[in-house]
Amino acid sequence: MLLRAGLFALPLSFLAAFHAAAVPESVQIPLYHKTFVQKTGLIGHKLGIRIGLGGGPKKLYEFDTGAPGFYAAYNPQWWRNYRPTNASPITQTYSSGNTYVASVVSTKLDFGYGVPKVRANIAMVTDASGGSVANWLPEVAAGVPPLDQHFFGDFGSALNSDNGLYAILPQLPGNLSSGFVVSTGGYQRPKAYLTIGLTSAVRAQFPYIMKMHPDRGARRYPGSRRPLYEQEVVNTRVTLQNGGQSARFETGVVFDTGAPTTTIRNVNDDFPITGAFLDAEGSGLSKGTVFTMTRVKSSPVPPWIMSFVAGGKSGYNQVDYTMKALPSHPVAYVNTGLNPYFRFDVMFDLENGEIGFRPITPGQPRIEIDGPATLTTGQGQIVIRGHAEGRSQLLSRVEYSLNGQTFQPVVGLNDWRFTVELSSGTNEITVRAKDIAGGFTEKQVAVTVR
Repeated sequence: MLLRAGLFALPLSFLAAFHAAAVPESVQIPLYHKTFVQKTGLIGHKLGIRIGLGGGPKKLYEFDTGAPGFYAAYNPQWWRNYRPTNASPITQTYSSGNTYVASVVSTKLDFGYGVPKVRANIAMVTDASGGSVANWLPEVAAGVPPLDQHFFGDFGSALNSDNGLYAILPQLPGNLSSGFVVSTGGYQRPKAYLTIGLTSAVRAQFPYIMKMHPDRGARRYPGSRRPLYEQEVVNTRVTLQNGGQSARFETGVVFDTGAPTTTIRNVNDDFPITGAFLDAEGSGLSKGTVFTMTRVKSSPVPPWIMSFVAGGKSGYNQVDYTMKALPSHPVAYVNTGLNPYFRFDVMFDLENGEIGFRPITPGQPRIEIDGPATLTTGQGQIVIRGHAEGRSQLLSRVEYSLNGQTFQPVVGLNDWRFTVELSSGTNEITVRAKDIAGGFTEKQVAVTVR
C-alpha cells in the first residue's frame, strides 16, 4: 500500500521505520535537587522533575521511585487539556502522611529534551491533606508549590502498580521504556540528572547488579508491554554493629528517592534490633552505629555493599526506626530513602529485570603517611602517623607491615598511628588501608637507623 504526498509515494513500512528512528535510544534530562525543612527541624532532600501536562508549561514534581503513579495538582493555567476516564475517584496515602484525593484522567506529558510526548493515565489531585500538606487548594490556585515548598505533585516511578496507575517512564516508546538511571552527583555537590533508555554502553558502566523481584501477577505496562516488578525490588542482608554488639537480618528493600532518609520498619519485631543500636527516643539508630546493606546471595559479579556510620545527616547517614506498619505496606522492610542515591548512580533495568549500582566516587581507599617517604633516625623506636579514608566503600581497617612481615593493626582508622621497633640499617614499612569490599591501597616509607 502506498501513501501519496505531492509527487512522492512512500510505503507505510518506510514511514513506520522513519517514525521509530525518530525515537532516540537514550536521553538525559535534568533532575532538580531541592532542600526543605522537615517537621523534626532537620534539612531534608528531595529530587524533582519538570513535566508539562496537557499542552501547558512545565512544572516541578517530586521524583519518587518509592511509589507508582503520577499525582499532579490541577490548575487550568498550566494543565490545559485532559480527558476524563471511567475510573472511580481514588485516594493515595504516603508514608509521609500526605493523602491525595484524585480523579484519573488521560493527558499528554511533555518531558522535552527529545523525549516524545506520551499520553497516559495520571491522577488529577482534587484535594490533599496530612503530612507536609497545609493549604493545598489555596496554594495551587495561587500557583504556589503545595508540596514541601517546591513541588506540584508526586511523579511516582516505582515499578509496581497501585490504584490502577503505573509509572510513566516504562510507558515511553521504543528503547526509552527499557529502564532508567538516577544520578545525583553526590551529597556534597549534587548535580542530578535522569538517563532514560538503557543501552549496552550504559549497562556496562554498572559493576554491581542484582536481580529484581518480578510482579507476582506477571502484569505488564500499557503500551510498551514491559514487565512490572515488586515494590520491594530486591532482598538484602542488613548488619548493625555498635559497641561490640551486632545484629543481622534479611529484608525486602524499597529504593525510594521520595523518602528523605533510610527507615527500618520493624513490624511485628521481625528484626533482632535491641536498644543497644537505638537512640534514647528509640526513633533511630544511635550515632556511631555502623549500618551495612549487601546482597543476600553470592554471584559471579562483584558483591554490592553500602555501609556507613549512622549520624544526623538526613539522606546521607541518618537511619530512622519504627515498629509501626503502613496500611498499604503492613510488613517489615527497609526503605532506603535517598541514602544510596548519594553514594551510587542507581539503574532500574526493566528489560533485563536488574537493579544496578555505579559508585559516584569510584576507586580504592586513600591513605597518606605524614612526613617524607624516606628518613633517617638515631632511634630504635618511632611513631608513624597518617590519614585514611574510604571512597566508594566504607573504610574497614588500617594495618602495617615491617620488612615484609605479617600485617599488624594500627591505632585509629581515619586518623591512625602506630609505634614500631626498628632494626639497624634500612627498614621498609608498608601501611595499607582496606575497605569493607576488600579494596585496598598501600603506601611505603623507608626508615634508616644509624
